Amino acid sequence: MKCWALVLVLGLTATTSSAQQTCRQGKNKLPHQRNYWQDDFLIDEDVEALCEGSVTVMADGEICISGRVSYDQLAEKVGKPIFAPSAGSISVPGHLVAATGNVVRGRESGYVYDFITKYTCGGKEYTADADITNILFGASCGLITEVCFDASFAKDEELYAFKHDIWLPKNAEEDKYKDANIIYASAFAIVAEYHEPTNLSPFFGSITSTLTTFFADIVPAFVFNTLPLLGATGIFRYFVAGSVSTSKWPQPLRAPDVVVEDIQIDTEWETLLAAMRDGLFKEDLVPAYFGVLIKKISASQSSNGCWKTNTAAIDIQAPKNRGSDLDTYIEDEVLPALKAQGGNVTLHMGKRLDNGSDVLKAALETYEKCGVEMNKSPSPCYHPACTRSSSLTGFEYPDDLYQPAKGWW
Repeated sequence: MKCWALVLVLGLTATTSSAQQTCRQGKNKLPHQRNYWQDDFLIDEDVEALCEGSVTVMADGEICISGRVSYDQLAEKVGKPIFAPSAGSISVPGHLVAATGNVVRGRESGYVYDFITKYTCGGKEYTADADITNILFGASCGLITEVCFDASFAKDEELYAFKHDIWLPKNAEEDKYKDANIIYASAFAIVAEYHEPTNLSPFFGSITSTLTTFFADIVPAFVFNTLPLLGATGIFRYFVAGSVSTSKWPQPLRAPDVVVEDIQIDTEWETLLAAMRDGLFKEDLVPAYFGVLIKKISASQSSNGCWKTNTAAIDIQAPKNRGSDLDTYIEDEVLPALKAQGGNVTLHMGKRLDNGSDVLKAALETYEKCGVEMNKSPSPCYHPACTRSSSLTGFEYPDDLYQPAKGWW
């Protein structure tokens, strides 16, 4: 049996009210991915995750959340550009059980754990330190009900500019893409995207960014399953040019509102470059209907998380109902290419997880090396990986974290 997890709706509490606030807005409020949260949910109906928590900004700039709040809600309450993932409807506390959740603001990137000052899980308050991954991994500590970020999580408006290079996969030039902030890889092209400081007006950049995002948002979801649009993301991004402001574009890339199968593997940036040098994504091409988005994430020796060096967050996406093909591609092509370079790998535990797979085992080995205790037996269990083993399990889901979907289809 395959098991999957999705961070969008895990790990927090919410208070039900007469005007319930969902994490996703718009017509389709179902979670981003499939399987546990759509195909194999614990009840026989579609559900919507609730985000009904509160946000408080302290006098010293510290930002505290009580209950469940999405990144979009958090940004609105704070009133300044914040660090966040590409999908703003992800819940903040839910992001914390993923072990390697990354966040971006303008030209800056990092792991979300490094901005946390304190948090409450399972009714116990913790000060953020190097044990944070061990405590929060797979929601083994229970429900996350409070979290605070230091003042650096929000910042006044800044300008930055986009620059790109594009190649046929086999012609991609490492001396250029090694300095990219994002690498897009597909069967058609490799595109490097650079985020640079600028003092130029954001007028033109805002137009190109808005147009590209608009066209991505209006494409019907079924088109992503019938045409290889996931692989064309980098080509579309090539036409994003000019300066933008973090007040309007705090995250350079925003995820479109479409359901996909998605796996995120993190490894050392140098391991990724070495694997690409040996042909990964360049000679051993990405499947035509898949897309690969690689973000360079900054980490340091003082990081509270598992990674102490710059990493590559390799996000590999496939159309819905192609999850088994995605698992095979990871096991047969991507993981062997990374391991051949002697690199370590971790998995984002809020995205697709393949029960008993080699990549899940390899990730758990890396987490164990950085102090995550394995083979636990939490009760109740709130996540398929709550036992921290390669055998994923069933789990409980508190009723007040979701509501039946209203439906518009």
